[in-house]
This record gives sequence, C-alpha cells and structure tokens, in this order.
Amino acid sequence: MASTTTTTRRPIGLAFALTPLLTPLAFFPICALYFLATGDYHAGSSWSASLGFFYLFGVPLGYLAIGVLGWPLITLLRRQHRLSAGYVVLGASIIGALAFACFIVAIGTHPNPGTAFTSGLTIVGGLIAGLLSGIIFCLISGVPMTTHA
Repeated sequence: MASTTTTTRRPIGLAFALTPLLTPLAFFPICALYFLATGDYHAGSSWSASLGFFYLFGVPLGYLAIGVLGWPLITLLRRQHRLSAGYVVLGASIIGALAFACFIVAIGTHPNPGTAFTSGLTIVGGLIAGLLSGIIFCLISGVPMTTHA
C-alpha cells in the first residue's frame, strides 16, 4: 500500500478557502463582548452593521494575509515536516497582528498611524483574530496537534 505524503487529514485547500470567511464570524462575538464590557458601544451603530463591517473588510484582509503570508508559512512548515497546530496557530497569530496593524494604518482609523504597530489594542485584536484564524484553519484541514517526523 502506498503511503501518502500529506500531513493533514483533509484537503488543505479547503482550509485556505474557508478560513477567511469564518474568521470574522468567530471574531465578532469577542469584539461584541469587549465593547459591552467597556461601554464603548455607540448608540447609532447596530450589531448587524458591525458584523457587516467585519465581513466587508475582514474577508478581503483575510484572503490577502493568508495568500501573502499564510500560504508560505504552511508550505515552509510542510517542507520542514513541522506542520502542527501549535506552529500554525503561533504563525497565524503573528500574521494576524501584522495584518491588523497594516489594515488600521491603511483605513486611517488610528489617531496616530505611526503608532498603530505598537498600540496594545491593535496588537491584541490582531493576535486574537490570527489565533482564531489558525484554529479554524487547523480544524478545517485536520492539521495534527503534533508533528510526525
């Protein structure tokens, strides 16, 4: 019987296709809880409009991040036989923080764009989005928890 060289249990392309679509949906409740806890909710905005904003900007940003940084990360991990959930989630968290900071600078919502890359809220938001993205990617693709040499 021929052995397979894949290190995932399911097609990895499916994870690349679906992760950017599902991440905003997973990120939204965390942001909603944050805004409710801090009282930073604006009376003129609605939760559905906020979720729409997440999809309007989050999905394209997600595809850009996964295409430019995520795909090379997964390729590198596969070549080095280190494709595991821990490495994917760690890499996705870093990519998320970087992508989120770039996005904040690009849309100009940060009061001082030069500090967006050092803003705690921006970094934490990006880390959380990346963490969720990595988890979703691993669940869809079946990336194992540990590497198998």
